[in-house]
Parts: sequence; C-alpha cells; structure tokens
Amino acid sequence: MDERAEGCVSWRAVHRSAEPRPRAARATQPGSISSALILRGAERADGAGLVAIEAACFGPAERFSTRQVRGLIDNPRARVIVAEQAGAIVGWAAALVRERAASRSGRVYSVAVDPACEGRGVGRGLTTAVLAALEDAGVRRVYLEVRVGNDRAIGLYRSLGFVQVRSLGDYYGPGADGLRMRREVSGGAGR
Repeated sequence: MDERAEGCVSWRAVHRSAEPRPRAARATQPGSISSALILRGAERADGAGLVAIEAACFGPAERFSTRQVRGLIDNPRARVIVAEQAGAIVGWAAALVRERAASRSGRVYSVAVDPACEGRGVGRGLTTAVLAALEDAGVRRVYLEVRVGNDRAIGLYRSLGFVQVRSLGDYYGPGADGLRMRREVSGGAGR
C-alpha cells in the first residue's frame, strides 16, 4: 500500500516483535531548525500518536484505526518503527515478516509521515529502518505496493534498491493503478 491522500508524503510499512527493538537512531534533518530525528520501535503507548499521523495523511476509508495500529504493534511478525522529533511523533513505518516454505520474505505495509515534515528525510529514515528490521529477521526479499504517479515514493524506493515487478490495474480503486516493487537482500543478512 502507499499514498492514500493528495499532498501527503506516505508509504505504507511496520516494526514490533518479541525480538529486541532496534536501537534509536539520531539524524539531523536538512531544513530542520529544531532537534534531531529519533527512530525507535513502536510501543502500545504510541497508538494515539500513530492514529493522529494516519488522520493527517489519509481519508477515513483508508487510514488505520486505533485497533489496527495496536494490532500491528502487538503482532510478533510485524516490525513497527516510530519517528520522533522534539518529543512528538512525526511518522511511522510498518512491515510484516512472511514465512514461506523455503525462505522468509517481507512486505512493507505502511510508511506515513506528518505532512508538516515532508522533505526532511523522515520517510527515507523510516523506510531504511524498517528494511533493516526485516533483514535482521532473516528476510531475503521485500515487496511493497505504490500508487502510480506517486513519483516521490517511487523514487525513494528505487534509490533503496526496489525494482518494479508488476503493474496492478485499479489496485487503489477504479482508475487508481498501483505498482508492485521488490527488493532483494544482498550479502549474508538473511538467516
């Protein structure tokens, strides 16, 4: 999934499991006057902040509910990352680990960034962090869907090694096509 509202930088992705949470990462963002960006594993207490990001980015039919957000945070197959700046949640990403007979794959399920934080590298940081969490879980191949015309997200995904593998007619509704993209994990990260 991905962009669900005009003008909102969004990608759909997740992190959370019984495994250790990823270390918080700090990065000063270009164009940011205030504090550094902190990326960390989501906690149940983050639910209201994540739902607020959903409301800022997506229409009622497309956004995750409080119950769905909590379900992702509690899901041992999910990896949910929160972006925080100056103590406020400014974005989140979610991905799922899928078990296959011969290997593990992952699916970036959501990445959503507060529209006020567009262009500051929050989406890139979240996507990179959720991909690292999937690799740490032994994932060798990652999939995602993105709306045709969401050039910003498509460019980000390509820069992170994703390639288009399929066109998805009417994936987001009548006349709203999507693309399925895939990223292969190189090296020995998989288990």
